[in-house]
Amino acid sequence: MRSAPGTALARSGDLVGARAELEKQTQAMENPEPGQTWWHHALEGEIALAAGDLGDAEATILAGEPAIKMPFSFGANPGIIGTLFMNAIPFQDGMARVKKAQGNTTGAIEIYRDLLTPDIGSKWTMWIEPRYVLEIARLLDEMDDTEGARAEYGRFLEFWKNADEGLPELKEARSYVGK
Repeated sequence: MRSAPGTALARSGDLVGARAELEKQTQAMENPEPGQTWWHHALEGEIALAAGDLGDAEATILAGEPAIKMPFSFGANPGIIGTLFMNAIPFQDGMARVKKAQGNTTGAIEIYRDLLTPDIGSKWTMWIEPRYVLEIARLLDEMDDTEGARAEYGRFLEFWKNADEGLPELKEARSYVGK
């Protein structure tokens, strides 16, 4: 089950290609596991979000999220690879992006903060995603919270201190912190 190609197509505006990937997924799903259900709904949500259908995006993303927690196992099923793909693909921020598109900046920030805070009640078992920190910085800047944005940009730079030079994200963060 692949969501990344379809998600990339949806985010780049190629809804025809994204829908074709979704159709391939639909045909491949006989007895989907939780991760497959999540990936499928995440792609549906990405397509709806790219199409501007925020209600459908929200509904499909929520339909795919685990009720309590995505399975996590080092054992045979789903195993470490399955666990990593179910929990650590960069699609968990779909609801935050929907909230942002709805104009609910505070709600988007709350979702990003929840995704970045390890907790027994978290739906995902994943590592810290620095790009979520970057998005919080951007959202705080939109809200004219200069100090909060500067702190988050600084936090992002700390996470990415060993990243390849020349990345636009680094340039953006350094520029903001240097103001």
